[in-house]
Amino acid sequence: MTGQLHREVLSDLSTQRFQDNVAKKLDKKSMPIGCIGATPTSLGNNTWNVKHNLGQEPTGFIILTQGSAMSIKASMVESNGTSVTISFASDPTSFTIFLF
Repeated sequence: MTGQLHREVLSDLSTQRFQDNVAKKLDKKSMPIGCIGATPTSLGNNTWNVKHNLGQEPTGFIILTQGSAMSIKASMVESNGTSVTISFASDPTSFTIFLF
């Protein structure tokens, strides 16, 4: 499967550079498409819903940033073509994810 990375316009220059670097790697390896998730919505109990524009069900995610200084385990517990539910072992405070 090949595709084009859906890039988000962000005020955070370092995240934009990350998107550019990921796009270059994906283009070289003909890997699946990816995108940065929208602002997460808390569902309680360290579980968050994140909307995305991937256009398909994601197979995985990478945590780009998090507000907590601790290393936190996270898993994707539900996903579909428009959103994912991410569950954290403890409170991440805030986070940004890249879905692929």
